Amino acid sequence: MQNDYSAIPNPPMNLVNAPLPQVAIYWDFENIHAAVLEEKEGEGTYHRVFNDPQEPVVNVGAVIRYASTLGTIAINRAYANWERFGNYRLALLEHSIDLIQIFPPGRKLKNGADIRLAIDVIQDIQNFPHIKIVVVVSGDSDYIALVQRCKQMGRDIFGVGVQRAASQYLIKSCNAFKFYHTLLDDARQLLVNTLHTLLTDEEKTNVLKARLRPAMTRMDPTFDEKSYGFSSFVEFLNECQDLVSISPGENDHLISLSEKGSRLVDVEKTGLGRLMILEKKKMEMIEEDDEEDEILDEFLSRNINVV
Repeated sequence: MQNDYSAIPNPPMNLVNAPLPQVAIYWDFENIHAAVLEEKEGEGTYHRVFNDPQEPVVNVGAVIRYASTLGTIAINRAYANWERFGNYRLALLEHSIDLIQIFPPGRKLKNGADIRLAIDVIQDIQNFPHIKIVVVVSGDSDYIALVQRCKQMGRDIFGVGVQRAASQYLIKSCNAFKFYHTLLDDARQLLVNTLHTLLTDEEKTNVLKARLRPAMTRMDPTFDEKSYGFSSFVEFLNECQDLVSISPGENDHLISLSEKGSRLVDVEKTGLGRLMILEKKKMEMIEEDDEEDEILDEFLSRNINVV
């Protein structure tokens, strides 16, 4: 009898070797900076420090990492009055972002990036037909018309912004919208799972900071804080202080889970969780063996005459 494997067609070679889609990223940098700052420090914070040089709060690398999952980044352009955002210089240079200077029009110093950004997006789509995905880093409702025009021109458009500040109409208009606080979800989850495992195994309430990163890489060898936009593991921990508590120790900082971090622990993904699963399977096998023994004993008692 002939098997059915010959009926399964091989995928076309042009699909197997198909290149990744080309991605263009456009940052309304003042918008995302203000939204992240107020998410961290409270509403009205940006207005109070508006005239001061702005301290970095946006994790540029995390946004780039997300965009890279969509395809190959071909255009990476950010719009702002860079006189006030000079402290982002190293992060922006590291990720080869093309900086477009926007001098604020009028006395109110209103962010004027939206018009220039929208014009550039449409021109780039017309001039570079290989651009298939557009990413707009902003939650401003002013970009709804741009989203609609990109779709009309056959492009997929993704948004990135802070949930509380993003326009609901913009979110619904995009093909997909990524909330800023979720960009680090997998790394944050790995952190709390690893810390929970260490604390449980050793029956302690805290661990030395120096032990945490090696344990995380054992649980996930691909983990690297630099791929999330952090220059060091300490910087990553500081970003996650809602999940962990950091206190000074005798020779090193001590790390413990916060109440929020404890709620986020996924036991099945921790080392402890794997042991629990193995133990459960072991118990199931023992129960199955016991059940088989009972069936065999019953069979023998019915079919064998004892002399």
